[in-house]
Amino acid sequence: MQASAILAQFWRNSGAILRNYSDTASCSDLFDRIERLGPFAEEHAAALTAQVAAAVAYLHEKRIVHRDLKPDNLVFESSLPDSPIKLIDFGCARRAQLGRATRRRNSAAPFGAIPS
Repeated sequence: MQASAILAQFWRNSGAILRNYSDTASCSDLFDRIERLGPFAEEHAAALTAQVAAAVAYLHEKRIVHRDLKPDNLVFESSLPDSPIKLIDFGCARRAQLGRATRRRNSAAPFGAIPS
């Protein structure tokens, strides 16, 4: 299934997943914000982590595996300090098949990959 088709499935149901790639033009990603502002307070980091976990849980509930979670693929909805964070870039996403492991082929970018 192509990334655009996977993304289209979430348009109605999830506020934690960005609905339109063109919306990212004015958004800063998590990596940029950390570079610009430095470390987040523990409470803020916990709130952002909860939002990301909710987005991933929603995807997994729909049997979708993102396969490229990294700070560059998490964008803020606005420049406000308490802006919600959204998950983007479903280019590596795949539908999980019950009872089968998801292959790593063509998954995470080398920069975000966990060393083996």
